[in-house]
Amino acid sequence: MVQEVRVVEGPSPEAIQTVAVLMVIAAVGYGLYWLGIQATEWYLLPAPYWFIAGFYYYAIVFPILSFSEVWHFLLAFGLTDYPNVNDLISIVGIILYGLMLLFIIRGISNLLSLIRIRPLNQLRLFLAPAALALLWFLGAMIFNWLFAQ
Repeated sequence: MVQEVRVVEGPSPEAIQTVAVLMVIAAVGYGLYWLGIQATEWYLLPAPYWFIAGFYYYAIVFPILSFSEVWHFLLAFGLTDYPNVNDLISIVGIILYGLMLLFIIRGISNLLSLIRIRPLNQLRLFLAPAALALLWFLGAMIFNWLFAQ
């Protein structure tokens, strides 16, 4: 009597990597969404987080939120009597505004490169306040747990 043997393979490494990349993208997206909600009230946070959230508010959230402000301004300004032309002007204005922001970011990156800060270190420098906030939070949590009565 011959028994059938079925070989069941697990997921391939490529599938695991794809899922991991999608999870990282989802986590970053959710983090930016949370930052957009929480950072608008950054001035209400306690002392060390106040400064850090303010930094990220003006570095990330404010430029993103300003896109809609520029869009509404260009639409309401009404350069012409033709609404379709005004829409086109608004679209071109938003594209130019986005390019201007990219040139500003590129200029800051070039300035940091002039003082020999490489791109990976620039990213680390940008994420350093978040790491400091995380360390502060963990330290405060451990300290409060340690001295709880």
